Amino acid sequence: MKKFGILAVSLAAMFALGLCGACGDNQGEENGGHDPADSAGFTMTKETDLRSLTSDEVTGEEWKAVFAAEKFDNFLLTYTYDTPYEDAYVEGAFDGKKADFSMYRILEDGEKMLGQHMLMSETDGEVSAWNEIEGELVFDGDDYTPESGEIPYSYRAYILALKEKYSSFVYDAAKKCYTTTEAVFLSEGTTGVIIKDGVLCGIWADVLNEEGRPELGTSAVDCIVYDFGKASVTFDGGEHQHITLTEDTDFEALVSDRVTEEEWRAIYSEENFKNVTLRETRGDIGGADDQRAKMYLDWEETRMTLEGRFKMLSVVTIPTPDGEYDSVGGQMIENGVCTQYQTFDKQIYYMQYGFTPEKLAEWEEYMMLDGEYSFFYATLIATDFSDYYKEFTYNEELGAYLYEAPEGSDGLKFRFTAGDGMGTNLKYVELKFTEGRVAYVHWRSDNISKDVYHCYYDYGKTKVVPPENALPYPEG
Repeated sequence: MKKFGILAVSLAAMFALGLCGACGDNQGEENGGHDPADSAGFTMTKETDLRSLTSDEVTGEEWKAVFAAEKFDNFLLTYTYDTPYEDAYVEGAFDGKKADFSMYRILEDGEKMLGQHMLMSETDGEVSAWNEIEGELVFDGDDYTPESGEIPYSYRAYILALKEKYSSFVYDAAKKCYTTTEAVFLSEGTTGVIIKDGVLCGIWADVLNEEGRPELGTSAVDCIVYDFGKASVTFDGGEHQHITLTEDTDFEALVSDRVTEEEWRAIYSEENFKNVTLRETRGDIGGADDQRAKMYLDWEETRMTLEGRFKMLSVVTIPTPDGEYDSVGGQMIENGVCTQYQTFDKQIYYMQYGFTPEKLAEWEEYMMLDGEYSFFYATLIATDFSDYYKEFTYNEELGAYLYEAPEGSDGLKFRFTAGDGMGTNLKYVELKFTEGRVAYVHWRSDNISKDVYHCYYDYGKTKVVPPENALPYPEG
């Protein structure tokens, strides 16, 4: 996960401590004065004095309804953090699959200084983040999930976690809200929850600045939630739209990310290719005479073991005068059993055997290239360009990294190129990367008459399923 600076980390940590309760003596002051909610036409806003409100008393079922996840799909939030060391303020908005958060430091004169502006957008369960830096949105990564503890999703996660905490709270008549001193994250203090008309108004917390040392005082945390259903996040992803690579992606129109040499090498980490689908086309993509194949890979590790999941299946489309058919080959190893598939005379056959130490040794020998184990040789899933960063230049017109062999050069000499054995010399290569993964490869070589196109998609989502209508290998 990405780091979001000292301010963001400290806020998330303190919010976790405060919202989830603490143990020890109560350090908060009693609520007092007029409850603004008693006024006609009361509306919760970010200016409301949270601690002056009087919470309704609710049953356990009513409490669960207050914290139901669907109620927190769209809302606004403020968060203040008053500490002897640093005061901070956060304004946030959740709008369906998008979130917009601004984090401020409070200066001595009370003015707010923006520390960080973050936006997140969720697509198909994957969350991407951007930070605003000097007025421009800078892509920060897509290794987040809606359930992650990262800001801003942590704020909503902490609120939703209270759904099952009713028994931890009691209604405190003096403080006029629900409170708890239960220790959950090894902090000490008191947490209060205020509910009005079946809706959460906010959560406050007074936590010790240092566990076990009340003499060091407390920090006050106030979280106000309001304007349910009124949040609007119009963020469009800036210049970098999150892209989920699928079979339907227009790979030729795709514009490659620019990467550093370190990022280039990381892209070709074997870990990146354990679960992916590769589509290969020879000829013009979509052309009538092109040759097509797909490979599906789902490996639990990058090297086979006796126990584990190691599935790879290739499907080659074969043209005939009577039409096309798919030639299927590959193997699925799982739970100590290997199932192999092969196609003869348009019929798919399979055989099974126990994946014993002897069989593993046979596979290991088969996967050696020049005496060394090679994941890419073993799986045929990718051509490894990790050592060739300096041979490529970024081509603006193509939106790709480009290599063209100089006049008189043999080109890039490869020990192995997917599907073509040894000794291939590449004369022309286009590479496109998206969010740390290979998306598209287009190359020409000295021993293949047609251009070759590789499109990669369904990273982490590839399912390798047994082919239909497969028959056992005939005996003998």
